[in-house]
Amino acid sequence: MASADCPISLQTRTVRGNSLFPVLQHGQEIAVEFGYYACHPVQHDDLVVFQHAGTQTLIKFAKGLPGERLALQPAADGLSEVLVNDQVLTNAQHEPYRLASQGAKMLSLYIRDYHGVIPPHAYLVFGNLPHGSRDSSAFGLIGESALLGRTVVPAPPQTQEIR
Repeated sequence: MASADCPISLQTRTVRGNSLFPVLQHGQEIAVEFGYYACHPVQHDDLVVFQHAGTQTLIKFAKGLPGERLALQPAADGLSEVLVNDQVLTNAQHEPYRLASQGAKMLSLYIRDYHGVIPPHAYLVFGNLPHGSRDSSAFGLIGESALLGRTVVPAPPQTQEIR
């Protein structure tokens, strides 16, 4: 619930892209509670909406939270599986996230620099594609200041684009 000290604005947006398929579909309308995280903590598997690179608005699953252990482990096929708190991360269909060298390299920098712990005010976010998408496998952790809101489905009628 919104209050004077926690203003939340419910707005409708349209999903663009397929990184969350089949959870969210290209062209689907969603509701976003803008300002939600100013007064509520991010929870595992929240569909967070955030600003990336100052201009692009993205939506992804929150998969790793501040203070949690982050690691990679080699898979038999030469890819790397992502672990949070020693558990292999999986998507909505329970398929493990398995990253090629570029995605694994991006996350390994954070693992090295932060000694395998997600730092305060940072989040690991993934789409629903097991090989990664425009998510933490491509651009690393996101900062708390980038969070815009939380996704709620279904949406009321009034739309703007969101990727």
